[in-house]
Amino acid sequence: MEHKIRTTIYLDKEVKRLVDEDNLNLSKWVSENLLIALCVESESDLVEKKSDMEGKIKVLDERLLKMRESKKTSGAEESAKKQVLGELRSFYAERTKAGLGRTENLSWITSPKNIVRCKLLGFTPEEALNGLEAWYDGTQTSK
Repeated sequence: MEHKIRTTIYLDKEVKRLVDEDNLNLSKWVSENLLIALCVESESDLVEKKSDMEGKIKVLDERLLKMRESKKTSGAEESAKKQVLGELRSFYAERTKAGLGRTENLSWITSPKNIVRCKLLGFTPEEALNGLEAWYDGTQTSK
């Protein structure tokens, strides 16, 4: 076993998270890469190592872009879900005020357009109808 010393390094939280995600042995990685960086024998070795690092940076940039895109997508998806839920609630409230019962509302919620809405929300039509009934009952008792 080689002679080792304990030292402390400070990393950005995001870098530490990436290290943890990749299950890297950080001590080994730092030692190996410092040896590589400090033991360059020629200019061509240094150019090769630099291009290798640029490739790694490119991969990290791609990962960062994908993370940012997924956050945008999830934000847009949540916004669409809120809009669909608002529409269903509005329609359901009007139907209930008009005196339509569960049977009529069940045929309404199982229409093709509403089935698509339910799928977007992650519910079956019956689950969505149960949720709408509970929501409506809750709004009537809280008034």
